[in-house]
Amino acid sequence: MVFGDLIFTEGVTKELMASDFARNHSLGKRLGLSDVRVDLVRAPGEVFRGANQDELTDILLGIARDGFGTDIPIEEVRDNAFNCDALYLISYGDKIKGFCSYKFIEHKGQKILHLKGVVLEKEIQKHKHFYEVNKRAISDLSESGFDYLVMRTQNPVIYAATSNLVSELFPNVALSEGAIPETIRDIALAVPTPKLPDDRMVIRGLYGRCLYDQVQHHKKASAFFKDVLELDYDSGDSVVLVGKI
Repeated sequence: MVFGDLIFTEGVTKELMASDFARNHSLGKRLGLSDVRVDLVRAPGEVFRGANQDELTDILLGIARDGFGTDIPIEEVRDNAFNCDALYLISYGDKIKGFCSYKFIEHKGQKILHLKGVVLEKEIQKHKHFYEVNKRAISDLSESGFDYLVMRTQNPVIYAATSNLVSELFPNVALSEGAIPETIRDIALAVPTPKLPDDRMVIRGLYGRCLYDQVQHHKKASAFFKDVLELDYDSGDSVVLVGKI
């Protein structure tokens, strides 16, 4: 369904279509896909309420389970999608195919963009949406800009893509030569987490499981995750990424 210049899924009601979306833009021209849209919703927990929030949660749950290939709990999807400051919805034609959500954190005079949740359906995971949406988020979500991009991940492909978004990414290959700078560790700790990261910026056993149906692979970053960070996927280890913007 179409409202103005925005494309929505069939399940979204007229009330939602009339909501005030803060910004919208198209990646279609850049990607050669004329029906791709990425729409930004600020304060989604206030925009989507009650049955409308339930409806969108069900859509995003299906996307998450397809993208990860595992039985992602609905509570995790709801928290990531609505307990945040900004939500990007990625649509192909009239169907949502992915989302990214963000929290804004100010810490000791530094502005942190926390990538809280991100998932794409498997069929579009190689279309560079992660890079494009995060690049847009870094430039658009704050008029004064951000100092750091922070996230948690088990995915070496995400690590590699993030390295192209920031000027310097921690942890990195230099980890074997020295400790994480205290300033970087301080930024990592500014993002709430139930467990603290170790000296390699890894939170051991955070998820209690591997989030993916199979361990993701990247030609360079996978060796770093395995040999240097020693990530135990089955135990649910997660690495905290801190990127200087």
